[in-house]
Amino acid sequence: MTAFFAGVILGVFSLFFYQQRQDDHYVHLPNFLDSVFSLQGDILSKGNINSYHKLEAVYREGYPSDILFWSMIMANKYNYPQAYEDVYYSIKLGYSLGDSSIFEMDNKTRAFALHYLQQAAAENDTNAMYEIKELKKMNIPADWLR
Repeated sequence: MTAFFAGVILGVFSLFFYQQRQDDHYVHLPNFLDSVFSLQGDILSKGNINSYHKLEAVYREGYPSDILFWSMIMANKYNYPQAYEDVYYSIKLGYSLGDSSIFEMDNKTRAFALHYLQQAAAENDTNAMYEIKELKKMNIPADWLR
């Protein structure tokens, strides 16, 4: 019986502290969102590489595919080589099928993703060059990489 009451008391305290942590989280949420909006603004208006990497880290923790739009901005508007590669990996991650995901994509999506990977390689991104080399080892059709 004593163990039962101890369990109830422990449960009540745990619930209280859990609720307190949740409340603390929501108090800081507006500051977090302001920070994210600031990073997005720096990327959109200035092509700020440091802001891009910070935003990428934020999205990697929660919603990794959300970086796709920002990667496209950095690639297309500011010609940032790593962003081309990030577009490819964001699409590949969206399929969530590991190394075989390139084979599971529809033709248009695959062509789009591989275009960005090839653009990264053309900009001397060594990770993109390595990925292309690995794809060729997987015997992908020759017309996928032009």
